[in-house]
Amino acid sequence: MRGSDDIKERLVRWSLPSVAVFLTMVAVIGIVSILSSPTRSPSDGALFVSHVTSVDNAAARSATLAEEVEHLASRPLFHASRRAWQPAETPNAQPARIPTPAVLGIVGYGDEFLALIAPGGGGPARRVGLGYQVGVWTVASIEPDRVELVRADGQTIMLKLKREE
Repeated sequence: MRGSDDIKERLVRWSLPSVAVFLTMVAVIGIVSILSSPTRSPSDGALFVSHVTSVDNAAARSATLAEEVEHLASRPLFHASRRAWQPAETPNAQPARIPTPAVLGIVGYGDEFLALIAPGGGGPARRVGLGYQVGVWTVASIEPDRVELVRADGQTIMLKLKREE
């Protein structure tokens, strides 16, 4: 029992000075690195580096550094080819056609109307009112014989109810 207490006492006695020496070394290294880093000129406030011999040399290094940064930033970091991204080329690419819904029926009571609309891309018909979404379209107005739909970009279409005779 006495042996383990003796070891603990020695560890405590030696660990405190060791920590103090370590922290002192870290502080000295920090101070040296701060003193050797670029400083500001008191006259013009511009950043300068003491080991650069001329202003032209510093400007050339700055331009070279800017070019290197631009070159590295233009290439994707996580792609094997490290080439700048380019969209795939599609010959005679046409804009995607937005399907047009179809009006299957309109029901009204007084001034309020509901429409039964089948989405243009397929799918079940839905009962919609003013402000409802039908695909990319929003129902702007419903009248007894037609429905007006508006897209987010402002395009408007008027769908007429086809009456069977």
